[in-house]
Amino acid sequence: TGSFESCPSEDSVDGCEEIGICSEEDVLNITFKVCDTEGTGKVPASVIVQYLHDMTGQSTEHGRLHSLHNMLDPERRDISIDRQSFHSTMKRWIVKCSQDG
Repeated sequence: TGSFESCPSEDSVDGCEEIGICSEEDVLNITFKVCDTEGTGKVPASVIVQYLHDMTGQSTEHGRLHSLHNMLDPERRDISIDRQSFHSTMKRWIVKCSQDG
């Protein structure tokens, strides 16, 4: 897994903030937590994609975020994603992005 120099949230998750480096798992946990504003354990696919768009500035209509949206919600019904599905889909997406260059 990769590491990231900063975390996308001010909340400390598993000591990530204390050492200033986040594992891929930490970043996925933080991302899900930030998107799960109601604390239900489920997040609409569109909220995840919009958050990543806001963080990265990447297009949601083309490219990697479009690909992620297709993986999370292929029929575009704005289904809610639970944490486990989010993690597994994001990990597959990260591998796909790494392979695509």
